[in-house]
Amino acid sequence: MNVVVLFTDDQRFNTIHAWGNEEIHTPNMDRLVNMGVSFTHAHVMGSHHGGVCAPSRAMLLSGKPYMNIPRAYIDMGVTTPDTHFDFVTFPELLRENGYDTFFTGKWHNNTSKIREGFTDGDNIFIGGMHWPKDGGHRQPQLWHFDSTAVFDKKDNWKAEKFSSEMFSDAAINFIEKQDSKDPFCLYVAYSSPHDPREAPEEFAKMYDSNNITLPSNFQVEHSFDNGHLRTRDENLAAFPRTEKMIKKELAAYYAMVSEVDAQIGRVLDALKEKNLMENTVIVFAGDNGLAVGQHGLLGKQSVYDHSVRVPLVIAAPNIEGRQKTEALCYLYDVFPTICDLLDLEIPSSVEGKSLFPILKNKKTEHRDHLFLAHAKEMRAVRTDDNWKLIKYFVKGKESEQLFDLNKDEWETTNLASDPNFSKKKKELESLLAQNIRNNNDDFIQAHIQLEQQHFDQPVKVSMSSSFSNTEIRYTLDGSEPTLESDLFQKPFTLKESQPILAVLFLDNKKIGKTYSAEAKISSQIKDLILSPLPSPKYAGKGSKTLLDGANGSDDFHSGNWLGYESDNVTAILELKKQQPIKEVGVRFLSHPGSWIFSPKNIKVFVSEDGKTFTEIAQENYNADANTPTNKGFEVIEFKSVLKNQNAKFVKFEIENLGVCPDWHPGKGGKTWMFLDELIVN
Repeated sequence: MNVVVLFTDDQRFNTIHAWGNEEIHTPNMDRLVNMGVSFTHAHVMGSHHGGVCAPSRAMLLSGKPYMNIPRAYIDMGVTTPDTHFDFVTFPELLRENGYDTFFTGKWHNNTSKIREGFTDGDNIFIGGMHWPKDGGHRQPQLWHFDSTAVFDKKDNWKAEKFSSEMFSDAAINFIEKQDSKDPFCLYVAYSSPHDPREAPEEFAKMYDSNNITLPSNFQVEHSFDNGHLRTRDENLAAFPRTEKMIKKELAAYYAMVSEVDAQIGRVLDALKEKNLMENTVIVFAGDNGLAVGQHGLLGKQSVYDHSVRVPLVIAAPNIEGRQKTEALCYLYDVFPTICDLLDLEIPSSVEGKSLFPILKNKKTEHRDHLFLAHAKEMRAVRTDDNWKLIKYFVKGKESEQLFDLNKDEWETTNLASDPNFSKKKKELESLLAQNIRNNNDDFIQAHIQLEQQHFDQPVKVSMSSSFSNTEIRYTLDGSEPTLESDLFQKPFTLKESQPILAVLFLDNKKIGKTYSAEAKISSQIKDLILSPLPSPKYAGKGSKTLLDGANGSDDFHSGNWLGYESDNVTAILELKKQQPIKEVGVRFLSHPGSWIFSPKNIKVFVSEDGKTFTEIAQENYNADANTPTNKGFEVIEFKSVLKNQNAKFVKFEIENLGVCPDWHPGKGGKTWMFLDELIVN
């Protein structure tokens, strides 16, 4: 039996005519609905960053939740294509079992699994989206199959057809060569309807924006800060949103869905013409949803239904068509389902739960709840009795939403503060905490906020938690907090420099990681001047961020980092008087997968008058930046111990790498540099 997987990009669950959207034209997706079983409550689990399609594709291929897949695999550019990862993808398994495996379309992960999983392929796009400056969908930059998985920049070429047509062309060419001797696996990963929304005219003219219905949960702006209100996706349209604007966006979005639908139809026709339908498993799914105006959002960086629910239809021989199920499931349940349909043993690395019993009408329920997550800021549970609890933790502030989806499918009525639902909320909080623990997730952690008017004044210490029903225990002597440590109840003031460690306890058990900060009171510092100022997106508390003692974690949205896009930084620290300098240094973040690189070079100078400076320390990281790495987030500290250095001014010159190196998928693009602390002892 053959396998065909058709995967769309940024397609929301309710963009299929046969699933109830009367305004959209999807005859070929409707055809699949008639052929197979529709899983109307399929979900993507989430993502550790805004590019949800990367972990989503990794989960589909591996059958694993994204938290258990190496970041070095999920995020392109973190390591080299010859890296081996210790898990199996479904194309690898089928190839090992004698299948001819073929890939075409978008690949948004480390390319090593192309080499290991596919015998051939063509018209391959390596990256996240077709940027307009590079040709967009109309002239996509593609590669032919590369058995080494290197996909060198010099080997890519610009196509003259729309992206979806190029991918369907490659798929049809492969289908036409099949002679039925060996089974095959065809994986077609479309890059549509992801923006840019530039559907060919024949599809664009299908939709008049004046006739598009606004979603019931349309808002001009999101009602609070979810930590992702100014991402790339959100900046595709102006703020605040208007009805006219969103209708126009929806019309363009629907046109893109219809465009990719037509190309899916071409692949289905080719299968039919080769008489392959009766012996082929077909999986149709989308990687993640998209808001397009719902809740005041445009993108997919949330855990609302519009962003986490996706299309999923499975058609197979001896499986009755025109069925629909509301069973809760994940995209990563597809891999073990394919195994059961083909009567293959499920690999030990697979963690998904097979949907085969539902396909065979032996079960109606699958999972009693789902755990959903986005980046560092959002966690949720959704239960099979249609309740959803969402927790947000943004810059030390907790927010929460409780929805009864039985009565509120558009997620507009927040019941979290309604005492009538306190029992249900507590039940879901317990379930959410259990899932966070089971996934070794560090979402639950204490947050320490330090406030200081001047460098020589007392420090006000506040603490908060992502879970309101947790206890925060802390120490001021550098020791690890325990249940016997002080309980944080209200803000307090420190009049001398002290280390602060804080831990959360839930039901008398430690949960999450230890959070640390250092209250610094210095009678020596007069001023700190930064040039230029950091990006407004990552501005922290301004220059005080670099001397506040609040150590940044691997969460660069936390407010404890200053972020610079391609800019070099000069920081001049003025002391109140000339004195001996014993040590200088800089703390910074590195994660090439997020385009965050170590500084290219750090130089430190001292001066007595603020005019004439002498270099006293220097460190070059250029070699590190030009070496491919499989490391995840790293907080790195450069320190230099000094002897006999007196100064009133200390100047730091920190050089940004500027552009991504040749080995990185963002080659030539701007790099980010994140600074946390300047060290001057």
